[in-house]
Amino acid sequence: MSNPTLPTDSTHALPEGWPGIVNDWSGDRETFKVPWGKAMMWIFLLSDTFVFSSFLIGYMTVRMSTTVPWPDTAEVFGMKIGGVEVPLLLIAIMTFVLISSSGTMAMAVNFGYRRNAKRAAALM
Repeated sequence: MSNPTLPTDSTHALPEGWPGIVNDWSGDRETFKVPWGKAMMWIFLLSDTFVFSSFLIGYMTVRMSTTVPWPDTAEVFGMKIGGVEVPLLLIAIMTFVLISSSGTMAMAVNFGYRRNAKRAAALM
């Protein structure tokens, strides 16, 4: 089986560096009948899965290898309000902040699509 050769004259020379990468990526929008956007999203999801799996496996390894008992999570993440211990209140506050921030970001994206830059910037 013979390998195809590239033309050697200067009219068919491929660009080098970043212009070459842009030329390669823009020339073929689909590979194996899968759009680039979908393929890149899967690559992102897989890389994110590997990163968080590494964090969780590292945490599990450290937690299982120690002989000293770990503190109770209700005590670690609890707060005292008015002298009363409220367990896991800090977790509830962080969850509320996370959900609120994702909601405001979704609204900012919506206003960005509507070309309302002032509201989009205010919500970010």
